[in-house]
Amino acid sequence: MSGDARLGSVLAVVDDLFFVAKLQETAKQVGAELRVVRAADFRTESLRAARPALAVFDLNATSANAVELIRQLKADAELKEIPVIAFLSHVQVDLQRAAQDAGCDQVLPRSKFTAGLADILRRANI
Repeated sequence: MSGDARLGSVLAVVDDLFFVAKLQETAKQVGAELRVVRAADFRTESLRAARPALAVFDLNATSANAVELIRQLKADAELKEIPVIAFLSHVQVDLQRAAQDAGCDQVLPRSKFTAGLADILRRANI
C-alpha cells in the first residue's frame, strides 16, 4: 500500500469483546481505521459527521436489536448509502432474512466473515 493510500473508516457495531479484539487486530494489520460501538450505544445521528465507508453489524449483539439498528440506518436519507455488512451464525436463516429485509447489503455466516475480514476492511478503502 502506498503512503498516500488511506483506508476509509469502518464502524463496527459489536458487543462480543473477544470479537472486538479480532476486529481491532485485523484493522491494525491492514491499516484500516476502525471505530467500535456496542449495539446499545449506536445512534444514527452520530454517523452524520463520521460518515464511515462501511458499517459492520453483529446480528447476535445482545445489548440491542441489530436488525432494527440496520433498519434505522437504511431509513435515514443521509446515511442509507453507507454499505452494511452483517454476520451471524450460519443456521439463523430467519435472522438473515430479517436483516436483508431491513436493508442490509450483505449477510455472511460468522465463519465466512472472519475468514474474509482483512479483505472486507481493505475494500472499505476510499
